[in-house]
Amino acid sequence: MQQQKFGRLVVQSLASTDAHYRKRWTCLCGCGNTVVVLQDKLKAGITKSCGCFREEFVKALVDKAAEERRGPTHSSWQAMIGRCTNTKYPSYPKYGGSGIEVCDRWRYGEDGKTGWICFYEDMGPRPANTTIDRIDGALGYFLENCRWATQDQQAANRKNVGRPRKTPPPTTL
Repeated sequence: MQQQKFGRLVVQSLASTDAHYRKRWTCLCGCGNTVVVLQDKLKAGITKSCGCFREEFVKALVDKAAEERRGPTHSSWQAMIGRCTNTKYPSYPKYGGSGIEVCDRWRYGEDGKTGWICFYEDMGPRPANTTIDRIDGALGYFLENCRWATQDQQAANRKNVGRPRKTPPPTTL
């Protein structure tokens, strides 16, 4: 009989069946660990390893973020935090001083990750010739309201807040 493989897991034997007829299978992971997994999770592709894949992914992300710490993405993150939280920052009055905030995930982090790692995980590396832009300038910095944008994109997005609008001169026929 051919062994079934799901991601990194190879099914070894039936481990148990519960009162609701849900089967649990003993699987051997590609890394050498053994794990018992619900059949539904195997078939749906929800469980693909013993957990080693996630650990490898997080380690790779942390390594990449550490490398990026010396680059423009980290500089953008630092500047965003500074202008929203540091009263001595030159642009603080326009940002933190006017109520613009950075989401807790990017500021403090979550799930054992720092704010920088969370920011990098959400936004990815900063593309060349872009900076962080808030889609709605009245709202703060959070994933759904931020993007990497060129200066032209940002200029088109800017609102003339507090400035009187110039009305065109009346036209005559």
